Amino acid sequence: MAMLGLSTESRTIERFWRMLASTHANLWNAEGIARSMGMTRKTINRYLDFMEGAFLIRRLMPYSVNIPKRLVKSPKIYLRDSGILHAFKDTATLAQLMDDPQVGASWEGFVIEQIIAATQENFRPYFYRTQQGAECDLVLERNGVVEAAIEIKLSTAPIIGKGFRIAVEDLKAKRAFVIGKVNESYPISELITVCDLASFLDRFLPEFG
Repeated sequence: MAMLGLSTESRTIERFWRMLASTHANLWNAEGIARSMGMTRKTINRYLDFMEGAFLIRRLMPYSVNIPKRLVKSPKIYLRDSGILHAFKDTATLAQLMDDPQVGASWEGFVIEQIIAATQENFRPYFYRTQQGAECDLVLERNGVVEAAIEIKLSTAPIIGKGFRIAVEDLKAKRAFVIGKVNESYPISELITVCDLASFLDRFLPEFG
């Protein structure tokens, strides 16, 4: 890290990595992490800024445009490389990964990275969450319009919760998708389609233009 411009002890950086790995796909809580590491909030945020600038983590911001509801304002944090995530969680085998309570969060981060990479900056990515529990893992916005609201489930038979349906309505999304580990794509309403990641990238994403 010193070679990239962050001058601090390697043990401190490793602790910070492990903290990030344990909170992957969760809301950023600088105060809590600073307390755990015995540092100031300003220092912890500086570390995060550095890692974001080095393309090591993704800070996904909440969508809040023209939404008359109480919204979550903190960003969500993802380690962009799932291999690094698993290394800092000491996950060495597929069996360990599947037994990890965070396996769904790992899948979520992986899917988000693949989609953002495929959009080639044509969309702005966000997430959406209200204080009342409506939420959506990924929002793809372009020119003020939500082109797609996306929920990500590590399941062969994903269940669509009420919170996602409300989020789709709040966002006035043109399309909505639930990306899971399914074998075939299928609609569950006029707006919502269940599909796998490959189908979303190869079939549905190009339809947005």
